[in-house]
This record gives sequence, C-alpha cells and structure tokens, in this order.
Amino acid sequence: VKSLLHLKDGRVASCSSDNTIRIYDPSNDYHCDQVIKRHSEGITSICQLDDGTIVSCSYDQSIMIGDYTIKNAHDNWIHKVITLPNNRIASCSWDKTIKIWKSNPPYSDTPIKVLEGHSNFVTSLLYIKERDVMISGADDATLHLWNMSTYQCITVIKGVDCCLTNSLYQIDKDRVIVGRFN
Repeated sequence: VKSLLHLKDGRVASCSSDNTIRIYDPSNDYHCDQVIKRHSEGITSICQLDDGTIVSCSYDQSIMIGDYTIKNAHDNWIHKVITLPNNRIASCSWDKTIKIWKSNPPYSDTPIKVLEGHSNFVTSLLYIKERDVMISGADDATLHLWNMSTYQCITVIKGVDCCLTNSLYQIDKDRVIVGRFN
C-alpha cells in the first residue's frame, strides 16, 4: 500500500503497487467493497476532488481523473498528486518537475504550468490553504515553497531530507512536519 485516503462519503481508499485502488467500508468491518484497476503499473498516490472524483497517479507516468487519463503526464515516475483550489491538481515526479493541471472538464493533456527548480526527484507535495502556498520536497534535500497565485518559488529550504511520497504533514497554518524513512 502506497497511500490511504479518507473519502468524503466516509469510506477509506488505498492505492498500491498491485495497480489497484481499493475502497473499504467502515460500516461493514472495513470490508473491501470495490477494487478499481486503473493503471498499468503501481499507483503511488490518490486524492479526491470536491465532487467525489478520485484522482490517481502511477509509475506508468499517467494521471487519471475519474475515467480520464493523462498519458505521459511526466517523463518519469509520478510520486504524488494533490488537489488545489480553483479546479486544479498538482503532480510531482522523478523527472524533477511539478505540474499543475486542470481538474474539471474539459480536461487537458497539457499542464497549466510546469514548476522547475529541484535538482533531483520531487517526491512530496503539500498545499497550505491559509497561505496559498504549496511545499514540494525532493531527493535533493530541499523544500521549495511556491506561491500558488503566481506559481513562483518564494523560498528554498536546504538540508531537509524529504525523500518519501507522503513525507509532508501540516500541523497548523505555520508548521509542517517532514517525515523521513531510514
């Protein structure tokens, strides 16, 4: 299992290296009541849009928004996908980029914006709503803080080992925890 997500309807979703998303029902002793096979390789991350649509990304370099597939969304493995305000999603990849995508129909295979600045694999993303800032973590031992109105990098924090897909967690509007795998 690569990631877990509490869905808006109260169920729990997981994504896995077995190329599936599994939905579990807590009212039925967390029985798996749905298996969704979307990608040709392991699914690394999932998120959910306001309308309930599940978004997933994969080692197969694609992003799926419901039934719509953005093939070759990145030039290497995609590690994380998150929702952003104003009908956008963000994805990050081993190709060292972060891409911003439109998350409502009509979908597009062309990103709204490509954010560059990391010198190694970008593996984690976190959006801080109160500040309209996205934080990206990479295997280059940096965190980048991005203004999501202008898409400009506003700060680089060096010396932070952030090499896991789910390694950034918000505590409050001013504090973030960076998890690390040993």
